[in-house]
Amino acid sequence: MTKYILGIEIIGSQVKIAIVRKDKHFKLIGVDKLDIPLGDAGKEVVKAWMEKNFKPGDDLTGAISVSESSLFLEKIRVPAGSTESIDEAIYWELSSVLPFSISEAVYDWKVLSEEGKSYAYVATAKADYIDNWVSLFKGVGIKIKLIEPSSSSFARLAKIDFSKRTLSLMVEENATDLVILEDKIPIFSTSVNISVTREDENRRRLRKDIVDEIAESAKKIVGYWEEKQGKKIEQATITGYIANKYYGLASAINKFLEVPVVIAKAKVIQNFTRSGFIENGIEQNMVSIASALGLMDEKLVHLNLLTYEGKKALMKERRELKTLSDISLFLKANFALIIILILSLLGFSLMKNNYQNNLKFLDERVSSHPGQEYVSKTKEYNKLLSAIDGFFANYENKTEKMNLLTNLTPQGLSFSSIEYKNTKDQEWTIKGTGSRDEIVAFYKKLVSESKATKVTMPFSNFDKADNNEFEVNIIW
Repeated sequence: MTKYILGIEIIGSQVKIAIVRKDKHFKLIGVDKLDIPLGDAGKEVVKAWMEKNFKPGDDLTGAISVSESSLFLEKIRVPAGSTESIDEAIYWELSSVLPFSISEAVYDWKVLSEEGKSYAYVATAKADYIDNWVSLFKGVGIKIKLIEPSSSSFARLAKIDFSKRTLSLMVEENATDLVILEDKIPIFSTSVNISVTREDENRRRLRKDIVDEIAESAKKIVGYWEEKQGKKIEQATITGYIANKYYGLASAINKFLEVPVVIAKAKVIQNFTRSGFIENGIEQNMVSIASALGLMDEKLVHLNLLTYEGKKALMKERRELKTLSDISLFLKANFALIIILILSLLGFSLMKNNYQNNLKFLDERVSSHPGQEYVSKTKEYNKLLSAIDGFFANYENKTEKMNLLTNLTPQGLSFSSIEYKNTKDQEWTIKGTGSRDEIVAFYKKLVSESKATKVTMPFSNFDKADNNEFEVNIIW
């Protein structure tokens, strides 16, 4: 399955499409232009184009750029606060200025600071207009994830300093959109219906009457806006259908507006290649190409005019992708740890085997050494000496304890037997007879003076004053 991103620029019923293949990097592989009629006929046109360019099962994601002539642009003063509070303020303000019900609208906004005050620049479209295009492309298998003003797309790719207040002339075959941009956000727009298709296609410049008509219209519109806003346009730029012959128009705009005119060239975008396409082809399709680039990174998008349901589905998909990404990262980290652990165990195993082999080799050499005869005899002598030492130590130990018992035993007490258990605890069992007082005195002395580990009297008979039997257990 091959993944593609389609940048779709809508100009009336005409559609420009840029095809970008998504692999390890993004690559422009084609640009095209379609005339799409209304209704089912339009769907058939797009369907036929799809069958020509893609295979069944290809993953197609789309971004749409719509002309500002289809949008309502508003500037609304907003208070400082959360995103939710700003959105609520915009909602109620839009309700009073839109020419249609707010329930029929889709909008998005960007807050910009101006002289210490915050303003929301809002782009609004009719929901059914957006839905019609989304449904058309969705019906042929293209998932639409972004809808934005054409000038916002253009600003993404154009090699222009948009920190300056810019008049963008988007000149197409039968109309020209004039859009004023503030920090890449459209803040004012209008359109003039001037056809440039009256030209001979082979001419290198537009006819003077067409150039003058566009330039004069731009002068009137800019003059009106500057007077109303109290601001000045700082530069102008031109893009669109006439990309191969805009030099005459650029001179006229510079003359009429007295501002520098920047010819829109495409800048280099990281991780995006467009090899094989001439600059003129890029410039004529700059909006559609730049629209596709908006899906490379959501941080590149300033305005998205998807419907509420569309944005909700998009947010859900992003959350799921993030969850999958987190799970994938977790699994990769654990897999790496497992690999490290396995390699460590293999290393230890090899070291152990090497050690055992060396030890076995040394054992064999030691075993076969002539000195082993003397080692064996020495071990036997040591064993015999150890046994003799143990015997004498045990004997001396018992003698010492017997002397202690003699000193602790009352005169009237007599022992009938002393049993030794040759265990680690050196347990002795003493049986005998004596008077009640002598037996108790003997027991107490054993407990307090014998330094034994434990002294117990499991049996005693105190029925008589004398000649009572007893049994004392001592663990030394």
